[in-house]
Amino acid sequence: MASTDKGKGKATAAAADDSDNDTFRPVPDHHHSLESIAWPVVRADEIEHAMEHRVHFLDDAKGRHQACMSEMAGLEHMGIHKVRLAPNTESTVLHSHLAESEWIYVLSGCVTLRLARSAGDAEDLHPSPADFVAVQETPLRPGDFAGFPAGNPKERWAHSLRAGDEEVTYLLGGERRSVDVITYPTLGRTLVSHEESAAEAMFEGRS
Repeated sequence: MASTDKGKGKATAAAADDSDNDTFRPVPDHHHSLESIAWPVVRADEIEHAMEHRVHFLDDAKGRHQACMSEMAGLEHMGIHKVRLAPNTESTVLHSHLAESEWIYVLSGCVTLRLARSAGDAEDLHPSPADFVAVQETPLRPGDFAGFPAGNPKERWAHSLRAGDEEVTYLLGGERRSVDVITYPTLGRTLVSHEESAAEAMFEGRS
């Protein structure tokens, strides 16, 4: 809520720097409108309230509960999510991104990281048949981090997470680009997407 005492905005802001009052809003100056600026602090209860179930459009048996914390704080060029993965479920279809780097940090629970080499270079739009994709698995524990750089397709890992008998909580983050190429090597498919127009094109693998 904005201060109603004209001319006291800066003094009030300085006095409130050390307080824990989410309702405080200083009087805007002549160059900025605070109405268009997202409040930078996202509280734990707000994150929990924002949790929603997401299923994968290519396989509705795979899904997770998540909240996009970065969006709640007004960050536009990155996505940072808090995610809960129910016992004995898989987070998503094995996939990799050509344009967007992605990372995972485990907060609680033990989870299996599933990895597969995706189609490479010129084959990005013609993925290898799913029968020829070798999947590897490695455990992740609380405090473990996994990173998946964008760029050279030859060095990309397709990935997903699979929970065991306990719920897993983790942070999921990555870049947000206007155009991305997402490869699903176990399905032999590749998706090209354009965020602003919501246009998408799916390419099937060769038989």
